Amino acid sequence: MSQLGRKYKFGAEVADLSDMTQPVDCSELVEAVYREAARRWELGTGKTLREICPDGARYQWQWVKNYQLERPMIECLHTPAVIVFLANSRGIACHVGVVTLPMMIIEAVGGRIKAVTLTRCLPGGTWVTKGFGGLMPGVDYA
Repeated sequence: MSQLGRKYKFGAEVADLSDMTQPVDCSELVEAVYREAARRWELGTGKTLREICPDGARYQWQWVKNYQLERPMIECLHTPAVIVFLANSRGIACHVGVVTLPMMIIEAVGGRIKAVTLTRCLPGGTWVTKGFGGLMPGVDYA
């Protein structure tokens, strides 16, 4: 959640995600969340996570599918650190966010990163009716 308020720029690439002056896009935000989750896991277990989160929403969705970690959206919306996606009219993942708390999503869109509130995730809302998601490969959800 430390990324809240950070500027958004479509296609942004950032070498140092801790530099809050650099804008991010939605997939770059997911990369930052994944790196933080991996760092915490490595500190807790003493093991090295060998996965690298790809860039781009469509490639992040393929990454989840390659590991067969897709989950029903209703399950995703209740599991923190799950990646959730929206697709374009051709069914290709074009936007990605991360569940932070049950029914809350952080996403980079529209000028600033914002936490999507409960109202956005209620039945009939965009994320519920059009979203899909899955677990991040290599992250321990136990």
